[in-house]
Amino acid sequence: MIQLMSLDATSLSALRQGAASVQGAVIQKGAMPPAVLFDLAAQALAAGKPLLWHAPWLIVSADGQWVVGAMGFKAPPQDGLVEIGYNVAPAWQGRGVASTAVRQLLALAAEQPALRMVRAETAADNVASRRVLEKNGFHLAGRHHTEADGWVDDWRYTLS
Repeated sequence: MIQLMSLDATSLSALRQGAASVQGAVIQKGAMPPAVLFDLAAQALAAGKPLLWHAPWLIVSADGQWVVGAMGFKAPPQDGLVEIGYNVAPAWQGRGVASTAVRQLLALAAEQPALRMVRAETAADNVASRRVLEKNGFHLAGRHHTEADGWVDDWRYTLS
């Protein structure tokens, strides 16, 4: 159904310049995260920091033709905990893309020896995102208020 594409310096540079495709995959409308994330990833790369924690992963259709979303770790892990975020282009929503992509990112997280838990936040009324996390074994750990998003649900997934 989908695959995750890691970014390298060349791809980051192209995306920062507004490329319509990356590594041969056409970017679907609404698939990409805010451009500032690509700037931050490029700064991290220039500073020698690992892209695993600093760059988005692109969600690409199985045939490699379309970039249909993006996801990644929001920051390097702290105390064995890392937070993820994800986005899928509207035309690709409701097809299991986010659920599959989150499953793949969790598998990648499980390979990192220092990680014990993965966290995600959803808007309290975002039923689709709640379902993605529930399907992947996250449990609702609470709710808190953020300045940027108001009330959000805090989800946790324990790595084995």
